[in-house]
Amino acid sequence: MDPGLEGSRCLNCGEPLSGTYCSACGQKALGKILPLGHLLHEVFHELWHLDSRFFRTLWALLKPGFLTQEYLAGRRTRWFPPFRLYLLASLALFLLISLVPARSLEFKITVAQSQGAAPADPSAPPPAPRTLRRMQQNAELVQRDPAPFLAKFTTWLPRVLFLLLPFFALLLKAAYFRSRTLYAAHAIFSLHEHTFVFLLFTLFRLLGFIPHLGLWRGVLLVALPIHLVLALKRVYGQGWPLTLVKAAAIGMVHSLATLAILLGTIFFILWAS
Repeated sequence: MDPGLEGSRCLNCGEPLSGTYCSACGQKALGKILPLGHLLHEVFHELWHLDSRFFRTLWALLKPGFLTQEYLAGRRTRWFPPFRLYLLASLALFLLISLVPARSLEFKITVAQSQGAAPADPSAPPPAPRTLRRMQQNAELVQRDPAPFLAKFTTWLPRVLFLLLPFFALLLKAAYFRSRTLYAAHAIFSLHEHTFVFLLFTLFRLLGFIPHLGLWRGVLLVALPIHLVLALKRVYGQGWPLTLVKAAAIGMVHSLATLAILLGTIFFILWAS
């Protein structure tokens, strides 16, 4: 601590100072005006601390369940916060998706066969409702120019996929109800698993730009269920047979929910356009 500040009070909270840092709020005991050298030192220190913690956390994600275990054990300062990590992984994935040229994608969207006037043949199907006709028309527009649809889809998808976080935690709560684990602990597990999924699909998309890597992309997809099984085994500590059964059930329900959200988002955009 600066000798000139010995015996003074913290400039932030007013508590008496007894060392280099305030015992009440944690602010370092420095003068009101900081020298330029100190400011530059703080900038580089904070950037290096942030980067090292961020990349260390990404590397730890490769060890299934490890980050969740660390967080629940109270060892949190050394790791990047789970919710911020999820947001950054989500941002990276959907930013990459939004950068894919629309003309490189093929679409085949069919809602219903639109009908005009009432059919002359009584045995013919009745005209489609107005909503279905509208969605069919919008689907035909997507076939011709998918760019506006893709822009809306990539805008809405991160929002609706966010609903999977609490849903996945509820699945864990149901699967491990005998353990009396708090819902908040399941939510941390959900954050880490979804972050891993986003990062994996980001890598999967990046490898798509490199020719002749189809086999490696397939290996990445196989890593998803393996990571889930190993994470459940590490965090919840049950035997292998029970863990495999629960992982299969959780994965199947979660996959169906994801598919429902994707289809619901597509139909909502077609309806609202």
